[in-house]
This record gives sequence, structure tokens and C-alpha cells, in this order.
Amino acid sequence: MQCDETHPECKSCLRFRVRCSFKDVPSEACTPGSQTETTPDIATSTSDQGSDNTLDLELMANIFLGPLHDLFRGQEEKGHEFIKEHTALLFSKRYLLHQVLAMSGLHLFSQDRSRLDVYLRSSYHQKEALNLAQPHIGSAAEDHSLAMFLFAGYTASCASAEMVFSQNHEDDNPIDITVHAWGLSRGIVIVSTLNWSYIQSSWAWPIIQQQIDVDLAFESRPKDIPAYSMVRALAFGVQPAEDRQVCLNAIEHTFRAISLLQQCTDQQLWIKLASSWPIEIDARLDGLVTERHPVALVIMAYYACMLNLVSELWWVGAWPQTLLRHIVDALGDEWIEFLQWPMEILTHTQAHTPVGSHPAQSTPSG
Repeated sequence: MQCDETHPECKSCLRFRVRCSFKDVPSEACTPGSQTETTPDIATSTSDQGSDNTLDLELMANIFLGPLHDLFRGQEEKGHEFIKEHTALLFSKRYLLHQVLAMSGLHLFSQDRSRLDVYLRSSYHQKEALNLAQPHIGSAAEDHSLAMFLFAGYTASCASAEMVFSQNHEDDNPIDITVHAWGLSRGIVIVSTLNWSYIQSSWAWPIIQQQIDVDLAFESRPKDIPAYSMVRALAFGVQPAEDRQVCLNAIEHTFRAISLLQQCTDQQLWIKLASSWPIEIDARLDGLVTERHPVALVIMAYYACMLNLVSELWWVGAWPQTLLRHIVDALGDEWIEFLQWPMEILTHTQAHTPVGSHPAQSTPSG
């Protein structure tokens, strides 16, 4: 839950019926020029209550037991080295530390939806991370290159998790929330473009390269998927030509990912394909989806199908079903022919949770 800066209380706090804690929190800085890395201790910078210190310790411990542990499952030696270097980086770059604690809070909340305390604490850390990172976004400084690369990746994971946690709120349209998350995910492209040579020479490069190349061991066969030819033919009717090419490229990438995921249950591949999809798709697709272009919505339905294949990832969960249900509603019966395959796939894999219903999950309440 991120503060939208509305006073006296932000929309998010009103929605969850909790007291807005951000309005009393002194900002560490308001302008890029006044931002520094010499910030107060995380817990004491906002509260004198011991509960915040305890929560932050819990969030830090969870990082090593949860998200980072999952990332290196079966590769403990590499994981230990990464965590050692990663921890040193966290305490030298406070924005990265705040972002990691924010991600940890969302991970804990995904496991226990009654933990409103960790959800609110995560929101605080997210706000502080963005404030501190602002001066370095778009910077080519070598000292911040790797930290900003990791920051962008963790921010994308948090954006994806927020999609899952907002799915039962009537004022949040899952289609638009997803497009917003796509945009945040592309932040890593800005960082990578400016600092790629620095990142390649860093201690983390072997691990990053392994994640980038994880899909090369598999052969994708998108043409084997029954709906591929039908959806591709649909895109040839899109005008103008630039939008047509955007749709065709998105279809190719989406069906390639589905094909790979149908072949393999390797979690490294899951993470790579789920997180890289928005990055590899032309951002003009976002606009087409926002305008509710029918073909773009059909493509988004197959994106939901792809996500459903990695629904065991903590930041994906039941979101694909929620997204597909709203796409079906937006397109209406005349487009149902093109949605039949993803609907059948999601219904098959979630036999006890039909596409047209809300998953039985709780949301924060005051």
C-alpha cells in the first residue's frame, strides 16, 4: 500500500480504514539536492516504539529465509556468497535496504493476510526507498549502478505483489493496475542501459547472467499451442501498422513464454519469464490496453494465462484469475472465442476456483 500524498489522509488508508501514518512522518528530504545517504536508523527515524524495531528485525530475517532463499534453492554455495555481498550493499545504500524490507513485508503479508502490521510497515519502507533513490534514478554513477539495478528489480516485484493485494477493492481495476505494474517493471531498463558495463564487472554478474540465460536450455514451440495461429491472425487486422507490429511481437513473446513454462517447472525460469515479460514488450501495448483495444485485451488474457503457470510465486498468486475475469467482462461475449483457451487453462488448473469468481482471500481492514 503506497501513500498517494493526499492530506489529511491518503486514499489507501481510507480504503483500508486505518489511520494514515505517513502524514506525521517527517520526510528525509524533499528535493534531490538535499538527499543524502547519512540517514537515521530505520526504525528510530519514524517511531520510538519498540514494535517497529521488532518488525524490522523480522523483515530482515525473512529476506534470508524467504525471497532470497527461494532464489538460490539448490545453489546454496552461490546463495551464501550472494547474501554476504548483498548484505554489505544493503547497509551502504539505504534506499536498497528500505526496498528490501518493503519486499520482505509484502512477502510475509502474502503468507498471512491478517498481518496488517507488516503490510503497513512495508508501505513505510517503500515510501522511504523511493524518496532516497530519487536522486540516483537515471544516474550513470558507478557507485550506485548495481544497487539501482537490484532496486529496480525489487520494486518490480513489489508492484506485482501490490496487484495481488488490491484484487478485492471495487475502485481498483485489475487491468489498469497491471498496466501500472508493467510500467514500474521497465524501470530496470533505464538503470541497465546507463550502467550495464558496471553491472557486468560487478561481483553479482555471474548470478545475473545465469538468470538472464536460464531459458536458453529450452526450445520454445509457440506454434504447438492451439490458439497461437488464431490470435496471431487476429492481430493482422490491427491498424495502424505500428500498432499491428506491437501486437504481433507481444503475441510471439507471450506464446513463447507459455511454451517454455509448459515444459519446465524450474523456479529460476518462472522468475525470469514472469519478471521479464513487461520489459521485453513494447510500452505502446500499455496504451492500447488502457484504451481497451480488443486485440490488446486478448493478448493480456494470454499474459494472464502465462502468469497462471507461475502462480506459486508469492507475488503472483491468484492474480491471473482476477485479471482474466475482468478482461472477459470488458470484451463481452463477442470476443469469447478468442478467450476460450486461457479460460479453459485457468479453469483446469484452478478447478475449485472458477474464472468468474473471486478467490477466497482476505484483505486488510482496520
